[in-house]
Amino acid sequence: MFTGLSGKAAAVCALAVKPQASNVVANIIEVTATVGSLRIFMPSATQVSDGQSVLVRNIGSNAFTVVDQSGNTIVSIASGIAEYVYVTDNTTVDGMWETVTFG
Repeated sequence: MFTGLSGKAAAVCALAVKPQASNVVANIIEVTATVGSLRIFMPSATQVSDGQSVLVRNIGSNAFTVVDQSGNTIVSIASGIAEYVYVTDNTTVDGMWETVTFG
């Protein structure tokens, strides 16, 4: 399952944890950033378990940045790159996130 995003200044994601949630993240997100300096906000880390993950793939020509709830950079993703992003500490809203790069 994937979701494409394009041309927004910021997108706010919520990982799928609550059945009643209507704005959830797919397991795989394919992003086409139509302009530079775009950001994707990850959800509050307190809403998920450690290890919750998402694969974010840049299928566009512009880089974009995945950030925590406060706007701190988790990872910048260049064109043609996919990043596996996962929670390592969910005790705060921003949490701690790690990434693994796929070419």
